Amino acid sequence: NYRFEQVRDGAYSITVSADGFVSQDYKRDATRAVSFLRVDSSTSFQGIDFQLVHEAVIRGTVVDKNGKPVANLPLVAIGPPVNDRNPERIGAFEKTDALGQFALRGLPAATYLVCANESAGYNDGPRRLHYRETWYGSGASRERAISITVKEGDERNDLRITVEPEMHHQVVVWPSGPLGATAPLR
Repeated sequence: NYRFEQVRDGAYSITVSADGFVSQDYKRDATRAVSFLRVDSSTSFQGIDFQLVHEAVIRGTVVDKNGKPVANLPLVAIGPPVNDRNPERIGAFEKTDALGQFALRGLPAATYLVCANESAGYNDGPRRLHYRETWYGSGASRERAISITVKEGDERNDLRITVEPEMHHQVVVWPSGPLGATAPLR
């Protein structure tokens, strides 16, 4: 049993999490949309129960073409679609440690594609490291990536992803006008 007291008026979402389990959001029905509960001083809810499932974990190592570990490289596990407007779902996001090792945790049972140093916008960091985006099993091609299917409680510990260096260039374009102009012409 649990109880929340002295909650301010407003709209709330409820998420339950525990180590070793998949986090779960409260939903009023079978849709994937999170439900918000409007609360005021007279509100009382009962029967909001959760049954958490054991997480699946995908572990592995990222190395460069010389076999040396690559530290601090972002990885993402992309799962099945959430709905028609969101064609893919991020199952987990993590960075490699000093030994190039990673553990993508909190995954529900599903089929995933794993990408190192992805460039599709899942990486919130200020900049990508200078390695080419690499999908598990195929290198640079998402279409030929090897999918990984995990069941509740599974641990997949054998992924090895080899990344290749990539030159990054920055191009800066300054507006200019006629010789001697101090501001661009409009």
